[in-house]
Amino acid sequence: MGIVGDVPERGLRVTVERERSAGPPWVYRGEAVTPTLRRAITASISESGEVAIELPADSPPGLDKRVRLVLRAAWKHASADGTPPPLRIARWRASE
Repeated sequence: MGIVGDVPERGLRVTVERERSAGPPWVYRGEAVTPTLRRAITASISESGEVAIELPADSPPGLDKRVRLVLRAAWKHASADGTPPPLRIARWRASE
């Protein structure tokens, strides 16, 4: 079954976008959504794949790590192909 609605039933959904002409570092803006919260994200990915995450102060512990893993994986896949990271990243991760 496809995704219905904008809040996942479980896990974490990360949706971020960057400008086409910008980078590196590539700066992404978007949100992280779980069944119980929605937080704005600002993240940057360096040319070497280092990911820096900015989340609101009231974000739950570990959310930055989970978002970082999603963005790092997207960078890794793109760099393996010799391309910059995608303009839009929309990924879901199961709960840990």
